[in-house]
Amino acid sequence: MSGTARTGALVVVAALVAVLAGTAARPEQSIVTGATASATPTAESSPTPSVPRASTPAVAPSSVPLPTVRRTSPTVRRTTSGLANWEANAQRDALVLNRIYAAGKVPSVSCPLPTARLGSKAAVVRYVNAILACLDRAWAPVMERASLYFQPAEFHPFKDKVDTPCGREEEHVGFYCSTGYGIYIDWSAYTVPRRTQLSAEVALIYVTAHEYGHHLQQLAGIMQYYVERYYDKKGDARLQDNRRMELQATCFASLFFKANQRTLRLSGTRYRQLTLGEGGDEDFPDTPRDHGSRKSMRIWELGAFESGDLGSCNTWAAPTGKVT
Repeated sequence: MSGTARTGALVVVAALVAVLAGTAARPEQSIVTGATASATPTAESSPTPSVPRASTPAVAPSSVPLPTVRRTSPTVRRTTSGLANWEANAQRDALVLNRIYAAGKVPSVSCPLPTARLGSKAAVVRYVNAILACLDRAWAPVMERASLYFQPAEFHPFKDKVDTPCGREEEHVGFYCSTGYGIYIDWSAYTVPRRTQLSAEVALIYVTAHEYGHHLQQLAGIMQYYVERYYDKKGDARLQDNRRMELQATCFASLFFKANQRTLRLSGTRYRQLTLGEGGDEDFPDTPRDHGSRKSMRIWELGAFESGDLGSCNTWAAPTGKVT
């Protein structure tokens, strides 16, 4: 993620409360997006490539369409303490006490990835589909253990811009739209020679797993309550929730990497690029602090690698010092 600029957003998911070009998403829609394509390094400028910031989706409400949440009349909500308490408890159950945290470890599964040069749309699509198949095999039993609904995500490759059920997107190279459970990736941002083969492979593994993390948040009901809270918060409090959302998606992705490190060939240079090449919000002073600092990213990545357990990804119960 380092070395590139980015803006993020959530159309939920991945990556939530904005209106793009004046068009609001329907109530069940949300988007989570990633960085701008212009930030992608070339092979020439990055002889030792790291995972680009463009690989990382963000929850940046300033740039993505957000769902219009069906909710009780604000007057009733603010004056009826019973309803307010019920909503607060529902948020707590979905965010802090979600059943996914007790589902244990992500299993190791077979992940045969293509080795062909990523020089075309067809090659990138094959690579992403292989990663998604691996993610489905790993996460389906986890969701079953948690008694949560599971459905595979749908991959939608595009170039430069795309119209989705969540709105039109032309700034980000990777994002998630909750309507249709869609993961959208700009295939042209991950091709050789625009990147080196190694950089393209690692970036695709990262962005796909991270967006899939937002997919899991959608399936687990986390995203719904993130959006609900979004309307009740402003300023720094709202950005903190964005960071909790993004850091959790990063943590979910890291659990998958931990369980499948060998089959994904995440060792040596590939491992270092995946875990150490990521920049934090402080590296992008002109953008909102909506992803997390380098320190916070490392906390959640390393926590996932050390424990391998979903309980280590509860960013919603974490103190503010861990979601800076």
